[in-house]
Amino acid sequence: MGRQTPVRGISFRSYNLRRGEQLLPGYENYPMSRDTSPEAERVYFQLLAKKSSVERLEMVSQLNAAVRALAMSGLRERYPNETEVDLKVRLAELLYGADVAKRIAKGLGKGSAK
Repeated sequence: MGRQTPVRGISFRSYNLRRGEQLLPGYENYPMSRDTSPEAERVYFQLLAKKSSVERLEMVSQLNAAVRALAMSGLRERYPNETEVDLKVRLAELLYGADVAKRIAKGLGKGSAK
């Protein structure tokens, strides 16, 4: 099997996850972080690779929820007088762009996104 070409928005790392018990060659060329040893990365990816697709999808879902919670926390701090609905419209703008946020705001009877 030849080297796979990454799809826009997907890191090289996702193409270098293991098949069976072995990591695909080349993952060492793309270090995950500067403060993680290659051995620690190898162990991490071996453990990750043992998880089922459903378990990995659950992990992604939990990470997405954490990112949204952090973003909402930041918006609450930055805009302390906004309502929860207005903050959610602002979050939609951050995540999906101004056009989507405006449609959401209109649907909520809020006029346009701020």
